[in-house]
Amino acid sequence: MRLSRNGVRLVIASLTFVFLTIAFAWQSRSWITWYRLAQFGQATQATVILAHPELRRGCSFTYRDESNIIGYASDAGCVDKVGQTVSVTYLPHSNSVASLKSPGIQLTLQLGAIVILSILSGIGGGAYAARKGYVVDPEDAVKLRNLP
Repeated sequence: MRLSRNGVRLVIASLTFVFLTIAFAWQSRSWITWYRLAQFGQATQATVILAHPELRRGCSFTYRDESNIIGYASDAGCVDKVGQTVSVTYLPHSNSVASLKSPGIQLTLQLGAIVILSILSGIGGGAYAARKGYVVDPEDAVKLRNLP
């Protein structure tokens, strides 16, 4: 059975989407973590306790949640100096999951990357399959159906 070019594109894009969704979920800050932070995260103030300039301007910070439990986390993108106060979003039930970044924006970026890469792989895969002769052009399919 041969697929049309659009069929091949759909199959390749779908497989890429599933693969990337699973691959991105294995990251330490996966789209699942960003979703949980966006949905259930609480905003608070944290104090920078250690700078990691070699790690993409990273820093470690401590914060207190609503029940006065101290949390500790690290994140990249911290331009503040040790001792300064920064805004963080943390998960109330897991005080090691906190971020300086906006969870909604990070979730959108990761899911957008998955969708865009899937579309591009579908387009490229369809073109490759057509060039190699693995697909049936719509005109040829009509001619084949009309044969006696």
